[in-house]
Amino acid sequence: MIVFGIKRFALGLRFAGIAKSYAVSSQGQVTELLKDVAADELIIANQSIVEMAPVLQNYKNLIVIPDSPEELSGMQDLKQIIKSVAGVELEVL
Repeated sequence: MIVFGIKRFALGLRFAGIAKSYAVSSQGQVTELLKDVAADELIIANQSIVEMAPVLQNYKNLIVIPDSPEELSGMQDLKQIIKSVAGVELEVL
């Protein structure tokens, strides 16, 4: 799994244990990091990052997360986003 995000999102996921979590600010950064991504690796990115680096839209295993938590109506939205890409439902304990 790799994360491309705005600073607070990428940092939060790194603290959550995702080592390959990057705060990116240019399309060039995303393109360079994508060179080491396996074809079946799960990619999580903020909406603004996908808009900045449209090359991400070529990946079927891309999960797009809104930039602001307020844009999600709750955990159910996040579960649906993940299920639509990964094909599995997220279990939250």
